Amino acid sequence: MKLSDKIKIAFSDLMNRKGRSILTIIAVSIGSLLLIIMMGLGDGIINKMRDMVSSFGDTNLISVMPIDASKSPDAMGGLTVMETTEAPQGVSEVTPEKEVEDFTKKISMEDAQKIGNMDGVEKIRMSIQGKATSLRIENGEYVDRNVSINGVSLKYDYDYTEKLVAGKSIENGDNDILVGENLAKRLGVESNEDLIGKKITVKVEYPAMDGMIIKDPKEVEGTIVGVLDRKEYTDTIVMSDTKANPIAGYFSEDENYIESNGYSGLSVYGEEETDIGALSNKIKADYGYQTFSLSMISDMLDMLGLVVKSILSIAGIIVLLVATLGLVNTVTMIIQEKRKMIGVMRSVGGSKSHIRIIFIFQSIMLGTAGGVLGAVLSSGGILFINEFITKKNNFVISLTASNVGIAVGITVIISILAGLIPASKAARLNVVEAVAEE
Repeated sequence: MKLSDKIKIAFSDLMNRKGRSILTIIAVSIGSLLLIIMMGLGDGIINKMRDMVSSFGDTNLISVMPIDASKSPDAMGGLTVMETTEAPQGVSEVTPEKEVEDFTKKISMEDAQKIGNMDGVEKIRMSIQGKATSLRIENGEYVDRNVSINGVSLKYDYDYTEKLVAGKSIENGDNDILVGENLAKRLGVESNEDLIGKKITVKVEYPAMDGMIIKDPKEVEGTIVGVLDRKEYTDTIVMSDTKANPIAGYFSEDENYIESNGYSGLSVYGEEETDIGALSNKIKADYGYQTFSLSMISDMLDMLGLVVKSILSIAGIIVLLVATLGLVNTVTMIIQEKRKMIGVMRSVGGSKSHIRIIFIFQSIMLGTAGGVLGAVLSSGGILFINEFITKKNNFVISLTASNVGIAVGITVIISILAGLIPASKAARLNVVEAVAEE
């Protein structure tokens, strides 16, 4: 018997029982539909979590902190604390100071350059942080204002163009300064453009105590070349690390803050195809710095999302398994109605495998038709739900060719497995009894 003959017989039997076959296909399609929706829902959750993490910053960015990774990152280095236990009554005792272990690790220029040359690193940025106590525009009066100073190394790429509301980015000139938009308003300048090109003086000083000056103030001057968006920069001034160096070291009595303390932070940007988690771990292992990356959180959320997707997919498969019980029933009924014909086919030379294959083909046809119908219905349903329901909440059920293909494939496989039971039963029928049946 040719393969084409087996397919024709299987298809003919299904067409002779259209009502039962259509109901079976609908039942299977519902299972396939739910499986595709469940998988799409899982992918939608994963994509939503990824978008949430990405909104916090660049997932290709690794923040290298001046903390020794081999020690506890929770401790605060360089501090001393006082014992709080009181001395026994009648005993006069000075509470000793207890030195807390230093957990800091200096980020040197040498280490930064080595990290910048690692495989998978696109670029690095490093900066120092400081605080100014007052500032003035041109020759105006000083305005008391605590301002964050961000001193960046101009040896590396620092393009602020996308974050500017006026002017240009800081360039290879120690005199260039960027100011936050909010800070500009507090200085009494209404127009951001009016600030461009003006001289700004930033001062840091100890507050006078009883009229006594503890330490001479330190001033640095520069020219404003750009104004930063208030959404990301409030009371902030960006300048070169060389210019910010004396401000950062003012309160710590370090004439050369960078030389003594290193950089406050190092930003490492990985290339597009780089495994950020592996790169972060390598920096930690090779150089001993504590690192952090949003990709670490993203990876954990991906695993959580995969678990959720798996649970939802299993629920969909269970529904599909229940739906295939109707397929088993349909094929079994066809076998009961065709017992005599099966006996005749066996008596004229048809083998058990021929009989088995005919009914397996019927299962494949029912499963494929149900899977395709489910794919069509689920695609339309997902598009409708996304457009009129979930889109308002910034959530989208994912519809991908891979999910549809996997669901249809699972549907066909389960249908074949379900059809094996009645097909094997048909192949084992007693030929004499089957032929003798009325």
